[in-house]
Amino acid sequence: SLLGQRTSTPSLAIALGLTLFLAASPVMQLRAADSPTAEKDKAQELLELFQGEGNVTNSLDAVMVWIPAGYRVAKTEVTQARYQEVVGRNPSKFKGPSRPVEQVSPAEAKAFCRQLTEREHEAGTLPKSFAYGLPSEQEFDNYVANTPLDTAFVSLIGDRVETIAVASLPPNPLGLHDVRGNVWEWCQGAVARGASYQSHEDYLAPSFRFVGNPDMRTPIAHALAWPD
Repeated sequence: SLLGQRTSTPSLAIALGLTLFLAASPVMQLRAADSPTAEKDKAQELLELFQGEGNVTNSLDAVMVWIPAGYRVAKTEVTQARYQEVVGRNPSKFKGPSRPVEQVSPAEAKAFCRQLTEREHEAGTLPKSFAYGLPSEQEFDNYVANTPLDTAFVSLIGDRVETIAVASLPPNPLGLHDVRGNVWEWCQGAVARGASYQSHEDYLAPSFRFVGNPDMRTPIAHALAWPD
C-alpha cells in the first residue's frame, strides 16, 4: 500500500503548496503604557478583532476563515500574484496570477510567511501576537476532515496535466478551497499533504503523507499563522 509516510518525492508530485494559519496568543498582550492613547486604542481594537471568531481579510486581500478549533486558515491556496507581491518573484511552472504558487521549498515557504508577518506588523495590520507560518499535521487534518473528492482538483486516473486557478471548485464544509488536490501543501517538518492535480489512487487518501527536506521544491499553497 502507498498509504502512510514517504521519505522520497512521489513521481506524481510536481506542485507543492502553502497555507496561512492564524491563532490568538495568551502570552503577548498590548499594555496601556506601550503607546499613546490613540495608537493604543487602535492596536487594542485590532487585537480584539483577531481574538474574535469571525473571518478577517489580510493585506494580500486573502480571507482568513475562522475554524472552530480556535484559529484561522486562508480561504484559498497562496496564489502566484500574492506570493510575488511579498517575495518579488514567481517560481511556478504553471504560470497564472490566480493559480497556486508551486515549486517552493519548505524553507522558502517559511521565508514567505516570515516576510508577510514582518510587513503586516510594521504596517499595523497584524497584532504583534500573531505570525504566519505552516500548519502542523494535526491542524491540517482538522480543517481537511470531511472534504469530499468532488470538491478536489485531482486526476483519479492520472490524466491531469497542470494546475487550475484557486477556488475553481466549491469549498469544503469549513469554507476552504483546494485543501485536497491542485497542489501538495507543506506542513511543519517538511511533510507534504493533500495531494495535487496529478494525484490518483492511494495518493488521494487524506492520511497520505511524504517527508521532504528544507530545500525540496517539488511538492507550496495555503498559508497558516500562529502566535510567535
